[in-house]
Amino acid sequence: MKKETLFFIFIMIFSVNLFSQSKYISEKEEEKKKNTKPFFSLPGVKEKIDTEDIIQKLLYVKQIPIEQKKLEAEDYKIENSIIKDFSGYLRNLDEKSRKLFDYQSPFREMEGVSPNPDLIEVFATRKAKKQDYNIKINQIARPDSFASDSIPRNKVLPPSEFTVYLGKEKIPVIFKGGTIYQLYETLKEANPGLLDVRIINDTPTTAILVITGKKTGKENKIYFDGKLDVLLEIGMLTKSQEKKFDKPIYFDNVNVLSGSPVITKTAVSLPENTLIEKPLKENINENYFLSLDFDINYFGAEGERKSYFTNENGELVLMEPVQISNVVVSGGSLILDIEEKPKEVISNFIDYIVLHFTNGEKFTLQFQTNGNFKFSLEKFNKNQIEKITIENKNTDREIKVANVRIFSELEERKFTPKNPITKACDAIFELDGVEIKRDKNNIDDVIDGVTLNLKGETTSPIKVSVDYNYKKIEEAILDWIDAYNKTMEYLYILTEPNLDKTPLHERKPEDLKKGIYQAENSFISLKNKLRQIPGNSYKTDYGRELTVLEQIGIYTKRTGTFSAQSDEWTSAKMGLLQIDLEKFRGVLKTRLNGVEQIFANDLDGDLFKDSGVAVNISQSLKTAIGKGSFIEMKIANNERKIREKEKDVEEMNKKLAEYEIELRKKYGKLNQALMESEAKQKWLNNQFKNND
Repeated sequence: MKKETLFFIFIMIFSVNLFSQSKYISEKEEEKKKNTKPFFSLPGVKEKIDTEDIIQKLLYVKQIPIEQKKLEAEDYKIENSIIKDFSGYLRNLDEKSRKLFDYQSPFREMEGVSPNPDLIEVFATRKAKKQDYNIKINQIARPDSFASDSIPRNKVLPPSEFTVYLGKEKIPVIFKGGTIYQLYETLKEANPGLLDVRIINDTPTTAILVITGKKTGKENKIYFDGKLDVLLEIGMLTKSQEKKFDKPIYFDNVNVLSGSPVITKTAVSLPENTLIEKPLKENINENYFLSLDFDINYFGAEGERKSYFTNENGELVLMEPVQISNVVVSGGSLILDIEEKPKEVISNFIDYIVLHFTNGEKFTLQFQTNGNFKFSLEKFNKNQIEKITIENKNTDREIKVANVRIFSELEERKFTPKNPITKACDAIFELDGVEIKRDKNNIDDVIDGVTLNLKGETTSPIKVSVDYNYKKIEEAILDWIDAYNKTMEYLYILTEPNLDKTPLHERKPEDLKKGIYQAENSFISLKNKLRQIPGNSYKTDYGRELTVLEQIGIYTKRTGTFSAQSDEWTSAKMGLLQIDLEKFRGVLKTRLNGVEQIFANDLDGDLFKDSGVAVNISQSLKTAIGKGSFIEMKIANNERKIREKEKDVEEMNKKLAEYEIELRKKYGKLNQALMESEAKQKWLNNQFKNND
């Protein structure tokens, strides 16, 4: 017992001396411990002993290497977070580089340009070709749309059961009777995908019902069948008043401008080089057509025609005798000692008939075969024919035109819209002089890769263009420069010389990355490669005139001198790129292929880009990002070290726990011995007092 007591006394004295100067416990904590922890007096020692404090200080000594391991692991974690952040910049640069030469390349992006988007919009895909087009919009496609009369809102309408037809689509409607609002709800719910039904309160007490088809085109007319009482009562429909129109065109009043035509009332025959004009004042309405019979009669063999040339022996042929009244003049030698040139032969003229309108428009009818022909005059709706000209410029045929008439084709409808707003019609437009019809205004099947959106009629052709999308190319280049500069600036910070060896966990945020890889060859090598690539020359179609980035306005530093303290010098020192946008845009407009080839070019013709700034940057980044890259290996190595440090900490914490248990056992015995000693001391003191 005495040995154990002496051992613990030694430990306590040693502990008190070792930690007497400790600065790790605050005054408040000290005060708290005095009030909550047991204290014991040691015989011969004035100060009381805090055994819990001694235990904590002994444990603290053991915790120091554990904390060191934790901080080492923390440094590796900080380093990995920096590497991963930097890797994001590299991946962004790789992505922006690839976009300049892979399937997303902006150099193949096209755009449509319209001088008047209110009349026509042009949209182009990558399939489109750079080209200009002249487009004249004679008519845009419209749906059927019509309104009712103004109907009192509280008027009770009779029930009706009918069918609404939109082209070939059938929409059954059952109206049980009620106000115009209830009819509106019924029609609206019938088929919202095909019909647009609206109600307009035109006065405080009345309303107008409007029905519009959601499909445009001549074939998508709206008509009704069934019990139509309610539609007649609200003035949506009325009895049809339309009549068919049929007017023959006679040739009893024509102007012969050249040639010798043969004219009858219903037909005209035109030999070679003949032109006639038929004055006509006829208004054209919807569904009007022109029909006629057309025949071509080719002349016989050329041998049947007589002309004056040299004979087979090269001798001039004498003129034939000519009889004038009762005098015969015999032929003699030709007066002119020259050969007569052959008559010019024309056999490719086909613009035989032209309709002239009062507004200056013309409608040319071409023929190459015989037959009966019918032409729609729909695009000239509400116009007036001023005259018709018929011409034959061919020298090898005569033509015959007969049975010309203008007529209308009306659908036989018992009821028609009373208040039409628009009539269903096709879009009619001319593309470079060729007439085209479509049942919609959004047209994507006329020009490969181009969509036309017709929005209004024009009186003359509008010149629209499909060109390269220079704005997208510029944006892609600027994005690439931004990604490149951010990467180079990051690399400069990581590799700049820095004598500060402060552990990462103790650094300020602004100094965290400085020089941490200043001695890492892989990072330094990557920086040098990326800096060198934009300064290299590249082969283009323009030879020496266009081989480097500086020639298109992109540079690290301008030629010449500048102050070492200037921002330009700081930027150049980091290897950052600048751009002269005015110069770049000028070169891009005039030498787009050359600009593309500087960034990405296919030198061996295998359809894969193998040269250029963007291509070389992407290839150089393979060593830094992706599978097997030095950054991946660096992260993996740090993660391995982190696991090792954390494992060490775990094992050391287990030993620390065991050590604490052992200390508490020993100090528990010491506490017990001290309590017994204190009790005996008190007993002895009491005995001495009693004896006194």
